[in-house]
Amino acid sequence: MSNKADKYLKETITEILEEGQWDKEPRTRWADNTPAHSKFVTQKVYQYDISKGEFPINTLRTTALKGGLGEILTIYRDQSNKQEDFIRNGVNWWGDWMNEEGNLGTAYAWNLQPICQDRDVIEIEKRPKINTPLPKQNFFENRYTDTKHPLANKEVEGKFCNFRVLDKTNSCPVRYNVQLLDCGEVRNVSYTQIRYKNIKSNFYKSIYNIGFYGNYKKYNWLGDETINQLKMKWTQMFERCYSKNKKLSKWSPEMIDERWNSFEFFVEDCFYIPQFFTAKRDNFKNWVLDKDYYSSNFYSKNTCVFINMSDNELYSENNTVFKYNGLYYLGHKKLSEAICITKPSLKHILSKENLNNKNKEIKDSITINNNDKLYRYELPHNQVNCLLENLENNPFGRRHLLSFFNFEYQDKKRLMECAFETLWSVREERWVKHNESGNESYSMDIIDFSKTPVEHTPVNMRYIDLTLIQRSQDFLTTSSINPAQYTMLLMMVCNHLTFKTRIKHEVGKLLHIVQNCHIYDRHLDAAKEILKRESTGLQPKIELICEPKDFYSHTIEDFKFSGLEGIEKLSNNLEIAI
Repeated sequence: MSNKADKYLKETITEILEEGQWDKEPRTRWADNTPAHSKFVTQKVYQYDISKGEFPINTLRTTALKGGLGEILTIYRDQSNKQEDFIRNGVNWWGDWMNEEGNLGTAYAWNLQPICQDRDVIEIEKRPKINTPLPKQNFFENRYTDTKHPLANKEVEGKFCNFRVLDKTNSCPVRYNVQLLDCGEVRNVSYTQIRYKNIKSNFYKSIYNIGFYGNYKKYNWLGDETINQLKMKWTQMFERCYSKNKKLSKWSPEMIDERWNSFEFFVEDCFYIPQFFTAKRDNFKNWVLDKDYYSSNFYSKNTCVFINMSDNELYSENNTVFKYNGLYYLGHKKLSEAICITKPSLKHILSKENLNNKNKEIKDSITINNNDKLYRYELPHNQVNCLLENLENNPFGRRHLLSFFNFEYQDKKRLMECAFETLWSVREERWVKHNESGNESYSMDIIDFSKTPVEHTPVNMRYIDLTLIQRSQDFLTTSSINPAQYTMLLMMVCNHLTFKTRIKHEVGKLLHIVQNCHIYDRHLDAAKEILKRESTGLQPKIELICEPKDFYSHTIEDFKFSGLEGIEKLSNNLEIAI
């Protein structure tokens, strides 16, 4: 007995060995600089119905599942192509492709939010200024739960938060479990901390008696440097709005979204703020969190962007916007560079009435826009965020895709992506409501929506089907890694959408298309070894064991692998062709 992945593996190996063609003048080489020849077939298609337990993991050889997951987290969650981030996530096979700066250049994650060289100036709508307080929010609802520890009767009014002593722990010296009453968190502390009531909760309002840190450590995968940078920008907001030393009498407490009183929620929202990942890529050097882009007086997820400091200087309500030859320019400097004259000369031309024919022609071609309109550089879109938003708000659209292909930079890439594009589709199960003799019941019927209004058919579940397109596959090394890791990405997206919509989303079908499927000459013995092996008879499985949560909150610990017993490694390690 074998699973579908075992069947696909043996069939493809057999086809390559018996019917495959040898390449000519290969680009790839072995470590000893010998040409890495390969035997290949084209247009291989593999399909798994994961909803029915068909996982793309074979039992004929081991698969680096944790490494594959770490790669997905680095590329799509971290949106990084830095060697240090790959290593932190347990991925060690990209070293030979790294450039001198220790990253993959313009490959993979870089394309999810590329840097635009030629940016358009567009008219945008101003985001409203806030004059009244926002309604209070419950920061702790469904986030922190009680623990299994038996509750003691002793409650203590501490210096920073009230707490309840639970029990002793079997440690030396003796320590105690206490429960923080503001959030339900259980913490292990010393007797001295209890005696002097010196226990500080992450929910203690330590920033101007307003801001608190919350459970931000779940984002430790960002790294200390990024976390510290975000802490600095978060505290700067409070300093600007609340510090008595600042000459900012016009500012009011309502200028920070109450949600951002929590550093945890601030970090959670940062992933969706335009250009966050670009700023993170540069370690936030010369990048600021700016609300002037939308001419707003309010710090929030919907009114802030990350912009570099040079752009920040341009974004003010009094900035002059010019239109020349159909294009907009922000300020005298940008226009003077476009016309190829000095900034003083431009100001002279615009301020004088009596001009020579050449300068008069320049002046007549320039339109000065009034300040009632707002002009800014167009912000680049983040592909992952756009995908998540579109799947949530327009689930049945036909434009859900992620692509690493970037025509402008494709020829400049040192590394060409192998698995380069994914397509996403949503299917829905609706249960029809019946009312027979006063008894309500539901059934999974084929629904004719022309006769049964959508609002009368409650949504039971949504399935997401994923198509993975791969231009080239080193079959012996990645045949299981590629489909398995994208199954895990699909699980993360489904979990995120369940969290956001409160509609159950489950993984559906995985379609894997490989244009060039090849086995290298030094891998042929390993391929023949696999053909001689028998399946373990088990179906390996991947489980997402965490509760529904935001996409960027997922970690390696959220996944569980089973059915891997009895799978043997290959006799020899596979050499990687570069």
